[in-house]
Amino acid sequence: MPRPKVLALVMAGGEGSRLELLTERRAKPALPYAAATWRNRELIAQYDPEITLVLSADHVYRLDYGEVLARHQERGAGVTVVTSEVPEREASRQAVVEVAGDGRLSGFHYKPDQPPTTRVATEVFAFATRRLLDTLEELAGAGELQDFGHRLLPRLVEAGEAVEHRMAGYGGDVGTVPADWQAHMDLLDPERPWDLDDPDWPILGRAPHRLPARVEGSTRLEGAHVPRGATVAPGGRLGQHGAREPAA
Repeated sequence: MPRPKVLALVMAGGEGSRLELLTERRAKPALPYAAATWRNRELIAQYDPEITLVLSADHVYRLDYGEVLARHQERGAGVTVVTSEVPEREASRQAVVEVAGDGRLSGFHYKPDQPPTTRVATEVFAFATRRLLDTLEELAGAGELQDFGHRLLPRLVEAGEAVEHRMAGYGGDVGTVPADWQAHMDLLDPERPWDLDDPDWPILGRAPHRLPARVEGSTRLEGAHVPRGATVAPGGRLGQHGAREPAA
């Protein structure tokens, strides 16, 4: 099967209210999904991709997008939705899906009070670009242009054009304080679900050019990642940009 032309959009929409103090002084940008995609429709059309891959910035996961794209092409879908299982207590704050035996989505429930399943959309979507733009045009004309989960995805599900791709590896929404904390703890767990130093799956970041971390006195660290430029000392806490602050 020939490799498709793909445009990837990494979205960081929403107010960030679920992150509470983590976004109190830091913006978690300004546009919800559907509006951001709609406002970039000319750019999308200009690039003219066969598939538009829409990704959320507040999820941490290990996933081969190539497998998602292959699934999408194989099924000829309007949208391929990457899904995962979550604990029942977490399902109501996400988009819950129902899946038929052939892998086609038979139901889509956006943050339901009573989730019918615990399988949720992970906010990784592969859209057939023409279908995406046409549907956004229809929704905009009807004044129904909202977040993806309100009208766009339900419309494609109702039309029988949505299929799932089940995530087999690690994945999670870090859009709340407890979830963000848990994701960091997962990285420190000796039984973590992947090797952070795997040369076949490197984690690439932008490391600042700063001095190594400084650990003072009798400070003891256990199961910790300490960033460059940080100073850790007994009787205090780590301050902004590594500056030491007195304990409260």
